[in-house]
Amino acid sequence: MANVLSKSITPMSLIVAAVLRTSIVIAAEQNITFNIPPQSLGSALNAYADIVNVQLSYPSQLTAKLKSPGVTGQFTPQQALQKLLAGSGLIAISTKNGTITLERVPVEKPQSATTLPVVSVAAKRDYEDEPTGYQVTHSSVGTKTDTPIMETPLNIQVIPQQVMKDQQAVRIDKAVENVSGVNFINQAASGSSFNIRGFDTLSYYRDGVRVDTQVQNTVFPDVSPLEQIQVLKGPASILYGRIEPGGLVNLVSKQPLATPYYSFQQQFGSFDFYRTTLDATGPVSKNNSLLYRLNLAYENAGAFNQFANNNRVALSPTLHWDISDKTKANFRVQYLHSYDAPGGYLPAVGNRPADVPRGTNLGESGSHTYTDDVRVGFDWSHAFNENWTLQHIFSTNLVNNPQTSVSPQVSDCSSLECSVSRSFISSPTLNSQVYYTSLNLTGKINTWQIPHTVLMGWDYLQEDSHQAGQVNSSVPMIDLYNPVHTGTAGLLDNPDSAWNWKFGESWHGLYLQDQVKLPYHVSVLAGFRYDMAQQSNQINYIDYTAAQAYPSQDKESVSALKPRFGLVWQPLQELSIYGNYVENFGLTNGHNVDGSLLAPTTAEQKEIGIKTELFEKGFIGSLAWFDLTKHNIATPSSNPLLAAQGVSSTTGEVNNKGLELDLSGEVYPGLKLIGSYAYINSQITKDVGVDWNNLDAAGNPAITTGNQGRRYYGVPKHGGSFWATYELQKGSLRGLKFGAGTVARGQREGDNANSYQIPGYAIFNLMTSYSWKLGPSKLSLQLNADNLLDKTYYNPYSGSSRYFTYATPRTFLGSIRLEF
Repeated sequence: MANVLSKSITPMSLIVAAVLRTSIVIAAEQNITFNIPPQSLGSALNAYADIVNVQLSYPSQLTAKLKSPGVTGQFTPQQALQKLLAGSGLIAISTKNGTITLERVPVEKPQSATTLPVVSVAAKRDYEDEPTGYQVTHSSVGTKTDTPIMETPLNIQVIPQQVMKDQQAVRIDKAVENVSGVNFINQAASGSSFNIRGFDTLSYYRDGVRVDTQVQNTVFPDVSPLEQIQVLKGPASILYGRIEPGGLVNLVSKQPLATPYYSFQQQFGSFDFYRTTLDATGPVSKNNSLLYRLNLAYENAGAFNQFANNNRVALSPTLHWDISDKTKANFRVQYLHSYDAPGGYLPAVGNRPADVPRGTNLGESGSHTYTDDVRVGFDWSHAFNENWTLQHIFSTNLVNNPQTSVSPQVSDCSSLECSVSRSFISSPTLNSQVYYTSLNLTGKINTWQIPHTVLMGWDYLQEDSHQAGQVNSSVPMIDLYNPVHTGTAGLLDNPDSAWNWKFGESWHGLYLQDQVKLPYHVSVLAGFRYDMAQQSNQINYIDYTAAQAYPSQDKESVSALKPRFGLVWQPLQELSIYGNYVENFGLTNGHNVDGSLLAPTTAEQKEIGIKTELFEKGFIGSLAWFDLTKHNIATPSSNPLLAAQGVSSTTGEVNNKGLELDLSGEVYPGLKLIGSYAYINSQITKDVGVDWNNLDAAGNPAITTGNQGRRYYGVPKHGGSFWATYELQKGSLRGLKFGAGTVARGQREGDNANSYQIPGYAIFNLMTSYSWKLGPSKLSLQLNADNLLDKTYYNPYSGSSRYFTYATPRTFLGSIRLEF
């Protein structure tokens, strides 16, 4: 939404006829791609200001109850503005000084009439006018078309860049805590993941392209190159292929700008944390047809855990090329090099996490993961005319991350003593290659005066992963309450087992979607997807002790046709009522210890909700009720050694239903907030699985059905967050900002057997910052205090283990940022 510069009426000289004027200074006349659908004139002008990269403000009376036909295609800013104003009774007039004035045909009024305030929209960059909003009006994550969130029959939440800046979020896991129903989970096989609407989401998306953390073992990315984080609640496989039904997290990269901008930031904080970031953008060519953006981050940090630390470099260059008036292209490279020494996980004692110091590490020094993650991609679009646009995306992702770790195994612990057995796992070969491409054709048509936005698409993904390693299960045991570390010397001299795993996955997807605007402010979204997918799994497990190899190989082909339907009624411009029914299709979701593939997951969801936009679209709120059921759920093996090899079992079926509330925006000049609350009733409704830790004489696993009726792990019944900042708007202390917030979660089950519980918690965070101009530059100082009261709280580790990790204690993080 365009930033509001002034909303008060300024007295002007008397005039014979009352003329309503809004002055717009346009700095550039090159063609720009516009895709603004028909909507209220105020919303259309806000979208226009965002696209042209200008600041817009006008009295709401000027556009009240007026509609705009929208504009789609390649136009100069003036041409696009005239199309937006068609039929509104307002006209655009160019003046000698380059100003475009919006005028209404004068009507006779008393001569005491005065003009409404003159409002300028300038392309000149002013750091005080940088995008600072907490609310976003449009998002394409739910439809792959530029649709107002109020007109989308889905629950979409967007975390803008300003929220991440104010909270000094370094990783995306902290940023998504602002969204209802999203929790952080430690996964045995992949390090970290999200839990959305009660289901683990082992992948995220980057500019619409999937990153599979389970197979690629990627660490969470740095937020420095991100413009925003989009969260789509509920099943999303219709447009994105195989994905978990809880929802989707999409990272949106910063785009190159025609106006030069440079930012340098240095951060420093608790536990020897140091981070340097650089953001630079501007034109490459004189006519602004070629633009660049470069984001760089370097981080060196310790941790509160013994032996834990990390070192990473992230580099993200981007080029935008206006090939012609109708054809655009973007080229991106994203590179991450990371060294991560983990803090390790700890066993539960009784029905609670073990009472040991937060820094306890049952591993050994030298446990680490190296990550080299390279992503290269490009996309281009061509507008055939005002109504039809073709877009093509291609991306390749190469990941190599060898790992070495000493990991605790299943232990029987009491409150007085606990000797933990351990294994040494070395995976020198752990790499993956992912290739993705998609083709989307978007068009606008009318049938019997009813407008449609049609999307036809195809996508293809090919993913191959190779893991190989050795295991030594004879590592000396360690005392939980008095750990004595023995090091890793000689542990690879006599491994007792080894494995070699090759995994392959591919799919073709065809999808069709239609967004229809019906009379009486009703919008319909309908679509379906047909998937053709294959997955192969090849494992060779070698037991050196028994001098025996156990090869296995399996391959599966599946296909499915799944629908999506949604309805929105907008009786008032400020209110939307929506509902949806969605089905989800997933490929096979892991393998048993014998290498056989688990059955594909499926899911279905019913959802109803309301949305509202207030304070001249500066604030948005949503309330949603959902009923989501997932079938054939894979749960990591209760044996951490097997879990590390990707071995899973099938829980069966889980039903999650609940209520979600999300609020964000500016409620008073300078006062911004973002808040959330979620209630989730989670239940395991079917449990037919296997226990590979309990084998009979023939080596067959025991059948488990004991978790039916229990609560699914890692899902708090109640959870929420709130964050608010206030910045002084005038006076000698203008630029001084204060912020405070809390994140709270209720009690969670630590495993699906509900044998131990993760206690609930509430943490409190504070921030303060001060910004001022230094000539043409802007300098900002900021200090954040997270978990101010030093609350001890925990994260569950995986669905079938009695292990947990400590969350971060009180931390302070300062920063100095220079923008010019």
